Amino acid sequence: GSTTIGATMPGNSSMEILNVPSGGSQRAVTNGIFLVSDLKPTGTLDHFYVTPYDSIVLSGAQVSLRATAMDQNGFTLSDSGSVAIRNGDGLVDVSGIFTAGSESGTTLVTASSGNAEGSASVTVVKTPDSISLSNESTGAPITSLALSPLQSVDLKASAVYKKIALTSQDPCYVWTADPSAGTVDENGVFTAAAQSGSGNLTVSAGGRSVTIPVTVSGHI
Repeated sequence: GSTTIGATMPGNSSMEILNVPSGGSQRAVTNGIFLVSDLKPTGTLDHFYVTPYDSIVLSGAQVSLRATAMDQNGFTLSDSGSVAIRNGDGLVDVSGIFTAGSESGTTLVTASSGNAEGSASVTVVKTPDSISLSNESTGAPITSLALSPLQSVDLKASAVYKKIALTSQDPCYVWTADPSAGTVDENGVFTAAAQSGSGNLTVSAGGRSVTIPVTVSGHI
């Protein structure tokens, strides 16, 4: 058997499921145990709950961090004043956007205001196990392209490491295309060549790459 664990996380108003059973899906259960606190809000800032708490990202990826102010009993506060988010490797801007560095490793990001603090970890992966492409609009997998001259398509790159999907954005990757196939920008927007032909589109990151064939046929 297996146990389903749910909790209402800080800043949320509803419960969420925290685990996935070994079978891959939730199972029907006949019994449940609820743990409910009878503590009351204190209204005094004690610490911060930083989300996402544990991110795994590709080098160069960005993660939007949020620091939720909490009191001693785990209740959220509506206003905590000025909050600074800092870390030892990578960058965090004034809006809480973390940008991963170029090397693999785990870094701690910390939110603080006065004596109150809270941390979260970000694990950075330089070389993924694999890279795949999909259509940005539909999400459909892309393993080849057949386009008309000057036709454009917005592609999305994704990376996996040890079967874990890495947080990434298209500019994390290097996009290249044979001139006979077309051109591609850093956001994955591919534009077919002006005349019929064929070639390859290659997307790479950290020494890993994926290449798909491109065929251009027809008339402008």
